[in-house]
This record gives sequence, C-alpha cells and structure tokens, in this order.
Amino acid sequence: MNIYSISLLLAWSSNLIIGFLVFFKNPKNRVNQSFFFLSVILTFWLLGCFGETVTSYKTTALFWDRVLYTGVCLYPLLYLNFLSNILQLKVRKSVIRSIAAVCFIFLLFNYIPFLRTYLISTVERRFPFRFIAVPNLFWFVLVGFVMTIGTYGVFLKFRVYKKASSEKRNQMKYLFIAYAILTTGGGMYFLLPLNINVPPIDSTMVVIFSIIMAVAILKYRLMDIRVVITRTGIFIAVYAAVLGIPFAAATWYQGLLIK
Repeated sequence: MNIYSISLLLAWSSNLIIGFLVFFKNPKNRVNQSFFFLSVILTFWLLGCFGETVTSYKTTALFWDRVLYTGVCLYPLLYLNFLSNILQLKVRKSVIRSIAAVCFIFLLFNYIPFLRTYLISTVERRFPFRFIAVPNLFWFVLVGFVMTIGTYGVFLKFRVYKKASSEKRNQMKYLFIAYAILTTGGGMYFLLPLNINVPPIDSTMVVIFSIIMAVAILKYRLMDIRVVITRTGIFIAVYAAVLGIPFAAATWYQGLLIK
C-alpha cells in the first residue's frame, strides 16, 4: 500500500461516512436520500481506484476496474437526481428516463465481456502507483457524457443562484466550490488513461469535497439537518487533506524518477 492508496482509503471512507450521516438524520427526505445514493456511487468509483492501487495482479485489477466504472457510468444519473432535489427543480421525466437509459447502456458495455473491449481494452500498470484502464472508442463517449451532464449541472446551479435569497446563495456557494473541486479530481483521473502523468491528488480532492460538504451541512444546514462535527474532527480532516497533497505529489515525482 502506497501514499496514494492511503489517500484513496481516506477519500472513499470519508465520502461514505458523510453520506450515511446525512441519510440517517432524515431517511425520508428526498434530498438526503439522493445525496446518500450519490455518495454510494462515488464510493464505487473511489473503491475501484483503491483496488487498482493495492493489487499486483491484472485479473484482480480488471475486477476493480469494473467496480470503478460502475460508479462512472451511474454518476451522471445520480448527480442530476441530487441536483434536482436540492435545487427543488422539476426535471422532465423524459429527460431522467433518457439519461437512465444511456447509463444502463454504459453499464452493459462495462459488464458484458465482448462489449467491454469497445469501452476499455484492458488494464495496465502504466504508473508505479496503480493499474489504469486502456481506453477504447466508447470510453471517450462515456467521458463526454459525464462531462456534458456535469456542465448541465453547473448551468442549473447558476440559474438557481441568480434567483436565490442571500441564505440560499450561501448554500449555493458551497455547492459550487465543492463540486468544482470534485469535478477537478474526476478530470485528473480521466487524464491517467490517456497516459498523461498528472500528480495523483484526485483522491485528495475528494477528501476536500467531503470536508466542504460537511461544513455546508453543519454551518448552513445545506440539507436542513444538524450534523455534529467537532472542531477537532474538522481540524484533523483538513490537516490530513493538506498533508495528502504534498505526499501524493512526492509519490508522483518519485514515479517519474523510476521511469
């Protein structure tokens, strides 16, 4: 286990813990439910990345890659569902159904062996700290789809922000910042299959995202709940995230030297 895998462990565990805290504080609330399901899908993505860093076997890495891309395939649907609930927007059912159908098609390509070769040819240990997918044509379609839904989400948030009250705008600022950081982390991951050796701080971005969401829930009642987070807990989480960036960067630089 290397520094990068430790940061991934921290990322998926913190993300999932916050998801559970939000859900169990008000399990009947649709906003809380949608945030929880989004957290679970992000956990699939992160857990798959974690698995690809700790294994030395290609067959095991292929299994974890399927777990990873389960999260990637379903993220657009769960992300849009969460936004529609927290922003109190009425998204047409036809739009949701269309996005769900596209996500289901991507899942078929992820799990059916002869279709998966059109999505991902194989996995290779291109970097010293992890296995990574070797993309095929349909992978670029998937990434384009994820980016399109992400851009649409920014448009929805900006539209609500312009009409929101001052209190609601404070909540929206946290949403903007948190998901900008999360999107940056996701974008850094998508550069790795293209053999672009970026610093492996994508997992640290997710930790920071989780912290921002926790602060937003605590201070601005982002989901109209109260979550008890001690100042010491926040300090430890921030400290771990800040330390994680230079450690991850050091791992990346060491990998360059090894090459």
